[in-house]
Amino acid sequence: MNAQNYINSLPAGLFTHFVGMEATGSFDYHLNLIFNKNKPNSVVFDSNLNKENLVITKYGEANLSKLNGEFTYRAIINNTPQRGILVGASNPNYTPLNQISPYLRKCVLTTEDPSFFSHRGFIKEAFKQSIVKNIRTRKFSRGGSTISMQLIKNAFLTREKTLSRKLEEILLVYILENNRIVSKERMLEVYFNIIEWGPNVYGIGEAAAFYFQKSPSELTLNECLYLANIIPSPKKFMYQFNTEGNLKPFANSRDKQLKNIMMRRGLITPEDTINQLPIHISGNARSFIKIVGENPTAIDSTSIEEFEF
Repeated sequence: MNAQNYINSLPAGLFTHFVGMEATGSFDYHLNLIFNKNKPNSVVFDSNLNKENLVITKYGEANLSKLNGEFTYRAIINNTPQRGILVGASNPNYTPLNQISPYLRKCVLTTEDPSFFSHRGFIKEAFKQSIVKNIRTRKFSRGGSTISMQLIKNAFLTREKTLSRKLEEILLVYILENNRIVSKERMLEVYFNIIEWGPNVYGIGEAAAFYFQKSPSELTLNECLYLANIIPSPKKFMYQFNTEGNLKPFANSRDKQLKNIMMRRGLITPEDTINQLPIHISGNARSFIKIVGENPTAIDSTSIEEFEF
């Protein structure tokens, strides 16, 4: 298909971020998807995009280059914009990548996107594995999102679970990753500074203070293991602690699984684990734990199989 013809064919009002976009060249796309709900492990998922002289000559409403400079981020929850978070040096909580604990960078990449620095926005196997788990659980319990996709979703889109939003996300990620608009390092830095890490807690600067009364550079390995593991459900963090502010056994076990995987991959060494104290909540997060108390409800923990994948 001619690329401009494809852009022109998008239904008006459905893909608002592509209004005004122009492109040259052509492409074809092939998707082979086969699944049997009674045999989830037999899923076939092959996705291939072939392009010929495909070039985006004019971008649409989504100004992807804004990620390179200072901008205000507002999370949208239940169609309601949240408080503005200034992404840039003017915000005292903003933390450049080189001032974030290397442990946290390694932990988050392990849990969220191990091949972030080598892929172009998508991992086919991640989509396949998410399909398998969603068939097994009969609900949308796992996505196939890379950090690139999470960044686009947070910075430009809403949290609607609709097909049109997902398609818009995929197209924006493709443009971002294949046109070298933003470096991988900058993408990761913005990601760390805008993602939700608790109730009304956005970015690692706020999170380090909220939980541990520290700066991001001071975080220990155990604190980083914990922070990486709560990313999927940050507002439910309090169910992992007892009233003394110490992790419950299931959460300790989950963090230990992540640590062992990182050791096997050579991301940390046995020396890194020496003199590591158990984490203890000392910041404002402590007040949430006292309110919740010993509520037996626990957040879904990520299985070791998913980490291994």
